[in-house]
Amino acid sequence: MNHTPGPWRIEYDDLTEEYIVSWETGCATVIGQNRAANAELIAAVPEMLEALEDLLRLTNDQIICKFTGPRRQKALTALAKAYGVYEVSK
Repeated sequence: MNHTPGPWRIEYDDLTEEYIVSWETGCATVIGQNRAANAELIAAVPEMLEALEDLLRLTNDQIICKFTGPRRQKALTALAKAYGVYEVSK
């Protein structure tokens, strides 16, 4: 996958009252309702993705054998969406 690696940081622009999620080579403006919480969630994405991938790797090795069925499928679906191989309505 070709996403921008973390860390992603949050900045607040007092002038425009916008939250900005920035990374080494760029940034994105977060606007609208719940923008502060949404900016926090967006900034956490690289670490969350890495953690989910690590968890699924462990389950593939059967170290965590209880992570099966619908819970595992939900995790796999989330990864597929992150990798762009999941149908997202536009």
